[in-house]
Amino acid sequence: MSSGGARLAVRGAARDAVLRALDAVLSREGYAPFDAARVPRNYPEQKREFARFAVAPPDPDGVVWLRAADWDRAFARAMHLSGELPGATVVALVTPPADRPRWKAYRAGDLVLKAGDDPDDELFYNPVLADAAATDAFLAEWSPSRTIAEPEADGDPRLYLSRRSRLYLES
Repeated sequence: MSSGGARLAVRGAARDAVLRALDAVLSREGYAPFDAARVPRNYPEQKREFARFAVAPPDPDGVVWLRAADWDRAFARAMHLSGELPGATVVALVTPPADRPRWKAYRAGDLVLKAGDDPDDELFYNPVLADAAATDAFLAEWSPSRTIAEPEADGDPRLYLSRRSRLYLES
């Protein structure tokens, strides 16, 4: 059975800007960047103590890809990331464990497209699913090939630690 996964694609922002925005979003959630080398071997990790990402270099179209370990927080983080990156579009591709993939696109902190069934926990309303015409129009704007192609490599790891963590407080 799949454990789920999430990828975020950011178009319209440089990698450094994406990293600064990711730091800001996670800071508001109570996380701070943390050096993985400082985590003791066999450390008894608590639920939601860490947030893990891998950030790939921009692809040939200038899209910055992030792999997120927390698939269940990916849509909310994508929405907030888009709010930090004016003019950028953030697409979150999420595959929950043992379920079908779904994706959403955000600009300026607002949902612009929803494809696939999802409870919409990051929103205060339940949007309708995009129809084929809306999805095709979005994909045509995103890429001439009308696809959102994921990179083969994951990218550079980024670790964030909860500021409530014992490990954080003792460091």
